[in-house]
Amino acid sequence: MPPSVTLSDVIEQLELQSEEFESYFNKKTGEFILVNTDYICMVEDGEDTSDLPDWEKEAIEGAREFLDTQKDHIALPSKFEVHEYQIMERFCRTLSQENVREAMCNGLQGRGAFRRFRDNLRRYGIEDDWYRYLEEAHKEIARAWCEDNGITYTP
Repeated sequence: MPPSVTLSDVIEQLELQSEEFESYFNKKTGEFILVNTDYICMVEDGEDTSDLPDWEKEAIEGAREFLDTQKDHIALPSKFEVHEYQIMERFCRTLSQENVREAMCNGLQGRGAFRRFRDNLRRYGIEDDWYRYLEEAHKEIARAWCEDNGITYTP
């Protein structure tokens, strides 16, 4: 059985991910690892890394070690699987003031939606509400990930 984790550690890993980095949980050691997907591709493609700086060679070696032990790791939901845009939409629908709810929902349409969302949060003074909502959404994602993978967790 994998070691237990704290939800805050899982959430931290979810927030660290990007298009270039993915988080994994080592079910033997109980440690998280953040893997650079570009380095994984370089290792898999057998690219020559001799001209890279030492720090990058070291990071690529870490990617190689990860690939060698990949069966011991469980992927966390990727940035794309977290669907922050959908979380933003759900948040907007929870707003009680009709004018604020409409402005927030309308602001999510088209290009620049993330910027408009942040601007509207400030305009309507609901940034704290958003961050509480986002934290709860991340907790639910972390709980579901733990339960789906048979990982014991503490709040």
